[in-house]
Amino acid sequence: MRMRAIAALSDILRDNGELLPLATDDGTELYVFNCLRIIDALELERSDVKFVPGTQRIAIVSRYSFRTEQIQDLEVFRLPFRTSPTFVGERFVDLVTRHDLKGIEFERVWPG
Repeated sequence: MRMRAIAALSDILRDNGELLPLATDDGTELYVFNCLRIIDALELERSDVKFVPGTQRIAIVSRYSFRTEQIQDLEVFRLPFRTSPTFVGERFVDLVTRHDLKGIEFERVWPG
């Protein structure tokens, strides 16, 4: 992330994780966001989940179903498994759109 994106999203980012500086060859100031808000809100029985063979560790989720009451007020979160993407709420998407931030794409995985 560049400083323009951090400025636009700072409240959400600060409340939900940490910004880590990246080393660049040209001295450009770049950061990566590490989401620290981990919520166990996945409804396994209603999701399409593949496990690591011989384990109960989640490898891939093709379709997500969440316990809505656990995520309804969250702006950013991850699930408690290694391959979890970072999920964002409408406010985050709206800020990215309003500030015309580039380099990020969104896929709706739950209604609301």
